Amino acid sequence: SHGYPPGAYTDGGETDGAIFTITWTDGNERRELYRREIDPLVETTDRGLLKFSLDTRDLPSGQIIFETFIRSHNGWDWTAWSDINFE
Repeated sequence: SHGYPPGAYTDGGETDGAIFTITWTDGNERRELYRREIDPLVETTDRGLLKFSLDTRDLPSGQIIFETFIRSHNGWDWTAWSDINFE
C-alpha cells in the first residue's frame, strides 16, 4: 500500500499530491515497474492507503527501489508506504 493519512487532505490539510514509483536495478540496467501519481485533496479515490500488487518473480537478481516524489514542499506531503511483502 501507499498513500496519505487523512490529515494531509482533510481538516485544513492541503497536500498537492505525489508520485510513487517502484524501480528494479542490477546496477547496470534500471526498469520502472510501477508508477502512480495521486492527488487526494482533489481526487477522492486517491485517499488513504491504496493497495496494489506487483509480480516480481521473473526479475533477475537486483534491488527493488521504492521512491516518492512530491510536487512541492508545502508541509502536507505526509506520504507513506505500508505492508510491503515479498513472496
